[in-house]
Amino acid sequence: MKTISPAELQSLLNTDVDIVDVREPDEWKTGHVPGARLVPLALLRADPQGALPRDNVVFVCAKGGRSAQAAELAEREGRATVYSLNGGTEAWRAAGLPIMVPGASSKPATPPSTSTQEGEPALDAVVGGNLKAERTARGWSLDDLAREAGVSRTLLGQIEIGKATPSISVVWKITQAHGVPFSILFPLARQTNKKSKTSLEQRIQRI
Repeated sequence: MKTISPAELQSLLNTDVDIVDVREPDEWKTGHVPGARLVPLALLRADPQGALPRDNVVFVCAKGGRSAQAAELAEREGRATVYSLNGGTEAWRAAGLPIMVPGASSKPATPPSTSTQEGEPALDAVVGGNLKAERTARGWSLDDLAREAGVSRTLLGQIEIGKATPSISVVWKITQAHGVPFSILFPLARQTNKKSKTSLEQRIQRI
């Protein structure tokens, strides 16, 4: 497992690299690296194959400890090109690099400014929307899902409209009822069908 500096990661933001933030949802809401997607470490451990659909992955956490654990897990799962952000989000902020805050205004924030952050749906709203899409695709009512998952109809309804944050155990029950991986309920902030002609490994070597 290799580490990558904030400056090195910044140079790769527009390349075919999968940036995975393994912090918790409440940490994610305070701001994250542009283009990252949230997969809490517990969810990654529960379903690594589903959470990591491809190679060229950079893991990010608060200070670097959890991202290093995630990188080691990814390597055990057969991912060949894996990195951990050295110093995590704290180092990224300290370097004065842009931070994206869910639900904020239209541009990325460059500390210390708080008024130029790119807007994107709050995590709760995205999870709720994904849950509703999975449920309706099966033709299920909230009562059907509540019965299959063993979760109250009221809680499911609150999750779908973004007014409740599901716990890990609730996410597990919902995804098991649907027969899908954990990651299906979480946002992929950056998706592309075009593969980079140069691997992440080669780009790092040239920095």
